[in-house]
Amino acid sequence: MRCFHFLLIACLACLFVAGCSGKPAPLNPEHKVDEQQDIIIGSKDAPHEMIIYTSPGCYPCLRLFGLSHQIIKERYVDSGNLRLVFRQVPGIVPFVKDEDGGTKIFKRGQSNSALAAISARCANHYLGDKGYTDTLYYLYAALNENVPGPQLQAWPHYNDTTIQKIFFAIGKKGQVSKEQYETCLAEPMKSDTLKILNRNADIFSKDLGQKTLPAYYLDGKKLDLDTKLPSEELRKILKETFGK
Repeated sequence: MRCFHFLLIACLACLFVAGCSGKPAPLNPEHKVDEQQDIIIGSKDAPHEMIIYTSPGCYPCLRLFGLSHQIIKERYVDSGNLRLVFRQVPGIVPFVKDEDGGTKIFKRGQSNSALAAISARCANHYLGDKGYTDTLYYLYAALNENVPGPQLQAWPHYNDTTIQKIFFAIGKKGQVSKEQYETCLAEPMKSDTLKILNRNADIFSKDLGQKTLPAYYLDGKKLDLDTKLPSEELRKILKETFGK
């Protein structure tokens, strides 16, 4: 199930048409791909490009990433055939109203999603794209290890106790130091990160008119993924495209 009813985080993509002829796919300005703001993995000379709109506050997004990224990277990115462009679009899944109309739950989910997004960007800043993807893997693993199956779809609306377990599990991996992480949460890095996230959200919702995460675009075309088995559908589409 995908994350429906996408909600933009207030504080806190587009594709561009890459040729399928084997010629390098340029970072085309009209489609707003930006090396300074986007997280780009793969060769600039790759003939194909896939733009991925995802959110650390969307469990289906994390699940699709966790089940497919390594295969995609090994088969298509490392061989020079595909470039990946990650765009975090912070969002949260629908929430159940509580006694105050859902305000507390919404704010908690908003805060948890924003913290996860900043953590991923922070790892990317200090460790490069591997730091970014490793953080998503760690978050996905931490959720599966600390949250009962039926409650996974409720991420990021968890209480403080569960959230502490999840972020403690990520922190134990020791990707960035305490000092580096504090720098990411301080100005000006925090504001810079939030500007990028807002920029991604504007492209996704306003320019593309999209509301559903995750969203994958291959050479400018939005992929229609099976909501029940998206990772299998994604691998099938890529196999048909690349012939392997």
